[in-house]
Amino acid sequence: MRRPARVLGLSLALCALSAVAGPSEREQRWQAEVAALMQKAEAGDVEAQFAGGMLLLQGRRSVEKDTARGLGLLERAAESGDKRAMLALYETYAKGRHGVPADAAKAELWAARAGYMTPKVRAEKENEVRQEIGRMAAEGDANAIAVDALIRHQGAAGAERDPQAAIATLEKQARDGDKTATALLYGMHREGRYEPGPGIKEAFARQGLVMFEGAKK
Repeated sequence: MRRPARVLGLSLALCALSAVAGPSEREQRWQAEVAALMQKAEAGDVEAQFAGGMLLLQGRRSVEKDTARGLGLLERAAESGDKRAMLALYETYAKGRHGVPADAAKAELWAARAGYMTPKVRAEKENEVRQEIGRMAAEGDANAIAVDALIRHQGAAGAERDPQAAIATLEKQARDGDKTATALLYGMHREGRYEPGPGIKEAFARQGLVMFEGAKK
């Protein structure tokens, strides 16, 4: 009974000694590398600023989390033209990561500086294009009418989806000989999303897309 007790006592003593002895050699090397990295970052090294900023934001391993200092290093790297830092700032502010409050304005600012088109900007540009197509369609541009109908058929670019009205517009354009509308309907038919009637089959044939049985020559 005494032997196990002595073993247990020795184990506890070793654990206590290990705790008092401090970090291992490997950990000491890591801490030295981090200290050197931070020194280079403060001296203006962009690579070190990016790496150090991310370490401080995430608080990885033995690096104590320091949000303010981490953001500061990333911003310094970003101001020096580092796109990785710009995108890291965008992600941080867009999604409120690393304990940083979400800030849409700052997120869009850094995304724009990085040349990254965010979902918000993409939606705005698509809406601008759709409005321009709608304007041209209203003025009678045949191609614009066909494209506008396709957008409404798909409900793309924020447009209200109306497949029935869109098909009716495309069919009218196709019967009137518009190549764009005819090609769009033919593509939809090939994909199994549209079944043409006799008049549209004739339009396909006239455009040389396909010769349907019974179509006029």
